[in-house]
Formats: sequence, C-alpha cells, structure tokens
Amino acid sequence: MLIIFIALAVVWFEIQKRTNVIKKQLTLEQITKVMTKDKSIIKTIKQARVLQGISFIAILLILWTIMENYSSSYYLVLLDVLQLTTTARQYYLYLAWQRCAFLINGKS
Repeated sequence: MLIIFIALAVVWFEIQKRTNVIKKQLTLEQITKVMTKDKSIIKTIKQARVLQGISFIAILLILWTIMENYSSSYYLVLLDVLQLTTTARQYYLYLAWQRCAFLINGKS
C-alpha cells in the first residue's frame, strides 16, 4: 500500500510540474476568453471539484480511523484513496489547462 501511495505521489508531482509550465505561458485575459467560449474546460474543472470532494471525505475518514484506533490497514487504504483522488483531480486540472493552451495557441 505504501508503494502505491509513493507512486501516486510521484505521478502527482510530475503532473503538477507540467501544469505549472502551461500556466506560466498564459495570461489571465487569454484564459478568461477561452473559458467563456469553450464549455468543455468548465466541465473538466467541475469533475476535478467532485474529486476534491471525495478527497475531503477521505481525509475525514482517515481522521475518524485514527480517533477510533482502527488497524493501520484501514488507514493505509484510505491514504491510498486520498492520494488517488488527489492525483486524478490534478490530472483533470492539467487537462483543462492543456485545453486552454491549445485553444489559445491555435488562435494566435
């Protein structure tokens, strides 16, 4: 379980680096124009928010398992779920930023 957590953390870190590279290339005005015209970006961001909600629930469950002194196997499974949803959320946001960059660069 710990190996899965570490692997997901590495994937999350790589996606985060790529997202930051894309963000630095775009201005707020460009992003606003593209988001008002292309609704698929907003849909992708909403999907990322759902995953953020699942992550929040996983955090609450982790805290609950700690308070109730459950075995560490429950804790590790919930930790993996948390990292998986966080990584998936970051990937959805990366896709949204990538779509923005594609639309902006395609129009330039």
